[in-house]
Amino acid sequence: LLPEHGIALYRRDGDEPNRTLLNALRGALASIGEDAIRSTPPERWLLASGRLGPGNPILAFSLDEDGRPQRLIKAARFAGGQHLHAEAEQLDRIERALGPAEAARVIRPTDSAVVAGRWALAYTYEPTHPFFGIRWRLRGRARLCLAMADWLAAVGLTTRQQPERATIEARHVAPLQRLVARGILPRNAQHRAEAALDDLQRLASSLPMVLEHGDLGIYNIRLTRADGSDFRVLDWGSSTFEGIPLGDLAYLLCSARAPKALARRCLGNYLVRMHIPTGEAPALWFSYLARRWEELDGIRPPVPGDPTSGGGLLLPIEGRVASYLDGLT
Repeated sequence: LLPEHGIALYRRDGDEPNRTLLNALRGALASIGEDAIRSTPPERWLLASGRLGPGNPILAFSLDEDGRPQRLIKAARFAGGQHLHAEAEQLDRIERALGPAEAARVIRPTDSAVVAGRWALAYTYEPTHPFFGIRWRLRGRARLCLAMADWLAAVGLTTRQQPERATIEARHVAPLQRLVARGILPRNAQHRAEAALDDLQRLASSLPMVLEHGDLGIYNIRLTRADGSDFRVLDWGSSTFEGIPLGDLAYLLCSARAPKALARRCLGNYLVRMHIPTGEAPALWFSYLARRWEELDGIRPPVPGDPTSGGGLLLPIEGRVASYLDGLT
C-alpha cells in the first residue's frame, strides 16, 4: 500500500551499496565549493518524498557532521516529467525580468542534470530563522510582512503588462465564473465572490497582469535575518507572468497569521505603490483564489459532502483575507 501513498522503500544489500538514484544524482550533479555533493557520504543524506501528486519532487538534503543541511537536490518523482525543467527555465526568465536587485531575493539552483530520465536541480541550502516565538511575533513578523509588501510591489511594477481584455477574461474572469457557478462556497463567501465577479468583469479592460509566485506561504520563504528585514523566496514552480496583483501578498499575510492592523497596512501600502484603487482589492483576491482553487482540485480531488476537500482547503484563508479587506482604506 505504501506506493499508493507516495512512499517509496529502498533496500541496500551487502557491504557495498547498490546503484541508487541518490548515488546517480550525486555523481551527475556538479557541486560548488569543496565538492560537497559528491563528497558527502550516503549516510549523511536525508531523503524526503512529498505525496501530493506527480508534480511533487523527491528531496535529498546533504547534512554536515552535526546534522545541519548544506545542499538540496530536487529530483522529479517520475521519469519523463518536465516540471523541474520548466521551473529552471522559468527562473531564467524571472531573473532577466526582475534585474539583479530584485532577483537577489529569488533562490535559484546551482546546477541541473538529467538522471535516469528524471530532471534534477541542485541548490545550496538556505537556512531560516523560525517563524514563531516572542521575537517573531513582536518584531520579525511585522518587518517581514512590510518588506514583502514592498518587494512584491517592486516585482509587480517591474513585470506589469497590460494585456488584451480577452486574455484577462480567459485567465482571470473565467475561473471565478466557474467557482461562482458551482455554488459550493458558504453563503457569505458566495456573496463576496459574486460581487467580486461583477467588479472583475467591469475592470477586465484595465487590469494588469504581473509576475505571481502562486504559492507564497512562509513555508516557501527563508528568513535570513531574525528581525524579518531580509528574506529569500524559493519554489517558483507555480509562478506565472500572467498573474494578478495582490494575490501573493494576501496569501502570505494569512500564512504569517498577520494581525488585521498589520495586514491592512501592508495591503494598503502595496495598492498605493501599484496605483490600484482600494475598491478593486476583492476582485483581485477572488481572481487569485479561484485559480488556486482549481489547482488544488486537480491535486486533491474534491470529495462530495466534504467542503474542505480539494480547493476547499482555502476556505479558512478566504475568511481571514475577508477580515483584512473589510475596512481597508
